[in-house]
Amino acid sequence: MLPLASLHAQTWEELNSAAMNAYREQRLPEAQNLWQKAKEQAEKEFGTKHLNFATALNNIGLAHKAMGDFAVAENYYKQSLAIVKVTEGENSLIYASALNNVGELQRLVGKFEDAEKTHLQALAIRQKALGAEHAYCAQSHNNLGLVYEKLQQPEKAIKAYQDALAITGKALGEKHPIHARTLHNLALVYSLQNKWEEAEKQFDLVLKARYATGGKQDVEYINALCDFAMVYYNQAKYAQAEPLLVEALKLKEEVLKDKSAEIARTKGDLIEVYERQGKTTQAEELRKTNKGK
Repeated sequence: MLPLASLHAQTWEELNSAAMNAYREQRLPEAQNLWQKAKEQAEKEFGTKHLNFATALNNIGLAHKAMGDFAVAENYYKQSLAIVKVTEGENSLIYASALNNVGELQRLVGKFEDAEKTHLQALAIRQKALGAEHAYCAQSHNNLGLVYEKLQQPEKAIKAYQDALAITGKALGEKHPIHARTLHNLALVYSLQNKWEEAEKQFDLVLKARYATGGKQDVEYINALCDFAMVYYNQAKYAQAEPLLVEALKLKEEVLKDKSAEIARTKGDLIEVYERQGKTTQAEELRKTNKGK
């Protein structure tokens, strides 16, 4: 999100506030429509070279991104970026925030080289303005890690995530959701590279962090259980994978009752783990509950 400029027009403020409320409540088409009206109001009252107008464009992009319209969102973010470049300057933190938004959309639409350049530019601005140990710099490092994964440059991705974690551990604390997210990203890179020892150690940290930030019924904790189980499965350590999948299945049945495909997927994984260990009775009993799903 771009920070709001000084608000002079109540109507614009009301439209923007109403749109944000709709966005937070996941009423995305309504939010997009309200931000479109806020853009029109900002143009009337401030003109098209004002930060409020750029903010409206940014927020329309935010709504489209949440609805999965990535190409449309990227276009709005770029329009906002061009205005912020003029109104705030290329060395401003607001411009760095706008760059971050554009870089994220570039990654989502597959423009990975462009995304790398954009995030590096944002990082340079943030480091100069805030110092290299600021949490905003960690955000840029994490986003670069995601881009390097897509560019199939795992060592660069690992380094970027490690740089991010060195900052978030100090700036935000090891129990912060952002720190936990980056831990999870790093663990996944290790597992994709078959660096099993590192992956196991990392996922142990991920589970502790996810538990601390959201508890056992948090979806991210459940996802971490499943991902950790696959690390053991891929090493044929089925006895270690089993309890993780048992716990994940129990939690999914409690928390994700309306998502039968998610539950069925974990049941299927657990059935295979049972069979790999010769536990045919447990596998068959679970298979009976998974039929037709």
